[in-house]
Amino acid sequence: MLPILAIQLPISLAISALTVALYLSVFKSEPVEGMQDAFAGGRGAPLFLFLATTAAQALFAQVARGAAIVSIAATAQGGAAPLTASLDPAFTRMGALLALVLIIGAAVVLAFLSVVGIVLLPYLAIRTALCFEVLMLEGLSPVAAIRRSWALTHRNVLRLLGVVLLSAVVVALPLLAISALGAAVGGSRSARVIETGLHLVAQGILVIPLVAFLTATTTLYYLTIRVAKDARSTA
Repeated sequence: MLPILAIQLPISLAISALTVALYLSVFKSEPVEGMQDAFAGGRGAPLFLFLATTAAQALFAQVARGAAIVSIAATAQGGAAPLTASLDPAFTRMGALLALVLIIGAAVVLAFLSVVGIVLLPYLAIRTALCFEVLMLEGLSPVAAIRRSWALTHRNVLRLLGVVLLSAVVVALPLLAISALGAAVGGSRSARVIETGLHLVAQGILVIPLVAFLTATTTLYYLTIRVAKDARSTA
């Protein structure tokens, strides 16, 4: 969890500070309630702020996850990777992580363009669920990582689906509680701005153990499948 904390906490603090500063100065005429509903209002600069901070959070969340994968794998294999040893490969492979996210995002968008794609999306998600682990631990390219995940999950779809669904059930309620933060803000506009900034930090911190849990689940399952596959291939 430490690699995720080391990345997510500074990012959450920076985004919170930027949001508060802008809404107390440049966006002082904008309603505070629109911070979390920028798309609904479609208001120029606040919408850009929302998109930019969301994109930054998404990118660094994947970097944090990559670092966690390295750390968890090292621990599971009998060692303990120092924090720098976990962070370094994640930042080194930031471009590959971003490319993988974009490829998966594009595939999801294309899937939603047809009924068949929507039906197949859960299956495709399971078959590619280990691509981030492959990318970080085997050093493959994004496309090769997807292919490798597809190969590893062959004949393991139902078991991996069970693992993913169980993990989703475990984190569902905490995620709902986190999403509810900031729903009730009161007082003056300045107080609401500051309170919203604090909620952004709280959300960033509270999501850390959930991401760590999900990452540990998929990483340990990846290691189990890889060992079994490698044993069969050398038998």
